[in-house]
Amino acid sequence: MKYLEYLEAYREIKQKEIEEVMKYYKTEPVGSGYIDIITPFAHIEKFIEELTNIKVVVECVTWWCHSSEKNTEQYGCPHGMGGPVSSYFDGWFSEMGFEFETFEIPTDDLEQLNDDSQLQTKIGLINDTILSYINDLSKAREYSKCMTPALWLHVPEEWKRIRYMK
Repeated sequence: MKYLEYLEAYREIKQKEIEEVMKYYKTEPVGSGYIDIITPFAHIEKFIEELTNIKVVVECVTWWCHSSEKNTEQYGCPHGMGGPVSSYFDGWFSEMGFEFETFEIPTDDLEQLNDDSQLQTKIGLINDTILSYINDLSKAREYSKCMTPALWLHVPEEWKRIRYMK
């Protein structure tokens, strides 16, 4: 069974698992789907590990500025174009569109998920690539501690979150 077919076959279970993990790690999803899931840097490693455990691939990373009064004083926030108010922390998030490019897993790598053999291993390798990118960027000279990664999950495009509040 292909990866996306697997997710679709177990849609109810998979969405529930994803949303439980998102809530546990205090993520801030933008919009009604599973893209731009703003994740506190302190939780990113465990969040990606949990996604791997439930067989969900992260296909992309974007960056958001966590703009709060404290971060404005320390880092000169906001560094972006605007976005959601945080449900868990002081302040809000602004999308950093230009300074940091989106990091995407190549389509060829995602297509390898269509081969059933060693699916869990392949998911782990892709998610480890995402985590390595995030960790490497956090050590770059231009990185600011207000920067927060947002993950795009590789799920069927038509999926809408179960717990979506406008």
